[in-house]
Amino acid sequence: MNNLVTAVTSKGKSFIIDGRKLKSLNQWFNKCTARLQCIKDK
Repeated sequence: MNNLVTAVTSKGKSFIIDGRKLKSLNQWFNKCTARLQCIKDK
């Protein structure tokens, strides 16, 4: 998922929204959640 959105406006202009930053943020969040879950389970 490198491109979050690829779209075309009603005027025919196309644009792409990069999804790499969102993907990176999600991976960081999952890592922190897993670490906290591990601490909680002990």
